[in-house]
Amino acid sequence: MLVLGSGLLVFMLILSFLNNLGLPFSVAGTGGGFFLILFIGDLIYFAPTLVYNASFGEKFLMFLVNSLFGFTIIGWIILLIIATSRNRAEKYKQEMLHHVKQK
Repeated sequence: MLVLGSGLLVFMLILSFLNNLGLPFSVAGTGGGFFLILFIGDLIYFAPTLVYNASFGEKFLMFLVNSLFGFTIIGWIILLIIATSRNRAEKYKQEMLHHVKQK
């Protein structure tokens, strides 16, 4: 339920942003638009989990932490930094292994 609430929070922020731009977009009568914005909001909310390159256990842990602390902007930014730094470290490690094997 927490995940759904977080997705709805992002959804309401996107909806508020669209309304502030002057776009005539409301939840009532949009049909697929509601689910599209909800889906985009969930993608944004779970971006740290989606870009995190790790084993299943570590990715599941990132999902849990993202579900609990991702609704705070600071928590979401910290998780995104952790996810991208892990990816860079793994990429660097693989490049070094490849470079050593070539010699």
